[in-house]
Amino acid sequence: IIVLDDCSQDQTSQIIRSFAHDGVRFVKGSVPSEGWLGKNNAYRTLAEQAKGEYIVFMSVDARVQPESIKQLISYMRLEKLSMLSVLPRRFDDLRASVIFAPLRYFWQLVTPLKFNTPMATSLWAIRADSLNEIGGLEIDKDKVDIENRLAARLDNLEEYHFLIANELLQVSYAKQWQSQTDTAIRLWYPILQKSYPRALGVILAHLILFVLPPIVLVGGYITIDNSHGYIDAAWVLALIACLLSGYIYISYFRAVKRVKTSLDIFVVFISFFLVPVLAAQEAVLVVASFYQYKRGKVDWKGRNICYPVAKRY
Repeated sequence: IIVLDDCSQDQTSQIIRSFAHDGVRFVKGSVPSEGWLGKNNAYRTLAEQAKGEYIVFMSVDARVQPESIKQLISYMRLEKLSMLSVLPRRFDDLRASVIFAPLRYFWQLVTPLKFNTPMATSLWAIRADSLNEIGGLEIDKDKVDIENRLAARLDNLEEYHFLIANELLQVSYAKQWQSQTDTAIRLWYPILQKSYPRALGVILAHLILFVLPPIVLVGGYITIDNSHGYIDAAWVLALIACLLSGYIYISYFRAVKRVKTSLDIFVVFISFFLVPVLAAQEAVLVVASFYQYKRGKVDWKGRNICYPVAKRY
């Protein structure tokens, strides 16, 4: 286990060093080389230190059980994969960070796989030789979504899989709401390739599909002559849209959140009625992402993402 500490101002480095007798190796972070984003530079440093056949990258938010890594590598060997990422599940209960979580993985999970390559950054593994064969980390050193780019290359070779953590893998995470929104702001701008038309399309999709139907439903009327039954038709369509979007979101929510206890079921019930709120939140995060990138105000792991670097998408 190799742990990189990038300039923490608390006792993190001492805590890491205290596990040296258990085989944990401490690596001190360094100022990124020219053109490298901070986290990508950390990936490079860790990859250079690692000597194994497989490299498993794990973020600070992820939690694993004693058998998790073994199961992950066994699956990679069985399926002859070069890369694998695991979407952790939330095992905590009634928290704002769970209920109001941004829709970071929503579109990845509900969109057919042939149209996208899902990627979870909390826990992912790659064969060291495969990483070198596709050009290593160097070619994407200035990209915010470096993991997605690696996954896309290996997915084209049919050597990549995306998994949602199950009872066998036992991978979970806990992340505050603020940290989740910060991540969304950091990712939307590069995901949409700096395109204002793309951003507008995403915003309208969230508002039309998830916000407008409940407004029509709750309002109960529209400003069209109801003598021809237009109001009833619009209301029924809005009801169908609300039920469909709620069903899709609950299916997604159950995929990323453990549902076992009565409290878990209660959280799922609440989430059904919060779909328009979450969609509106996501639209705001898209706007915030473009605004903050344009002003050079986006931070990543405590370092500002320099706009001259980020703009080279």
